[in-house]
Amino acid sequence: MVLARYVFLGGVLSVCPLAVGPARAEDPVSVDAAPTPLAAVQAAAEALRALPLSGPSHGEQTPEAITPVVSAQLVAKARALLGLERLVGAVGASDPERVDVLVVYAQALEDFATDLTGSYVPAYLRGQERDAYRAELAERAVPHLRKALQVWQLVVAATESPEWGNTHAAAVNAVARLQGTVGAKAQPKR
Repeated sequence: MVLARYVFLGGVLSVCPLAVGPARAEDPVSVDAAPTPLAAVQAAAEALRALPLSGPSHGEQTPEAITPVVSAQLVAKARALLGLERLVGAVGASDPERVDVLVVYAQALEDFATDLTGSYVPAYLRGQERDAYRAELAERAVPHLRKALQVWQLVVAATESPEWGNTHAAAVNAVARLQGTVGAKAQPKR
C-alpha cells in the first residue's frame, strides 16, 4: 500500500455510515441563529469542499516535509466528511428538508471522491510508485462513490411523484452515472 507508506490514514477514509447518530453538543452550531437542518448541511458541505488536498504550497519537497502536510489535509477532509455525516444522520426521515439534505450529502460524497482521486501526488514519487499512489487514492474513493450511489437511490425512491420533477431527474441521472462508475447494479427500492 503505497498511500499508507506516505500518509497515515488510520482508517479515516473508510466508508462511513449514513446515519452515525445525532450531532454532539461540542459541534459548532450558533445558539443565536440555529440553522435549519438543510442550512447546516449546506454549510458543512461547503466547508468540506473548501478544504484543500493540494499538498505543500511551498518549502522543501522531501518526503519528510511533504508527508505531514498531505496527511493533515487528508485527515482534515475526512473529519469534515464525518461532521457532515453527523448532521445528515440527525435529520429525521419525516423532516420536510430530508430530500434536499440527501441531495447535498450525495453531491458532497461525490465531490469528496473526486477530490481524493485528483489530490496532490508527491513530486518525489516516480513511475510505478506514482501510479500505485494514484491507484490507491482512486481505490479509497470507490466506497464514497458507492455511498453516494446509495444516497442518490434514496432520493430517487423519495421523489418518484411528479411534483419532484428536476430533483428526481437529477437523482436518476446521478444513479445511472454512478452505476457505470462503481460497477454497482443495485436499483432503488420501491
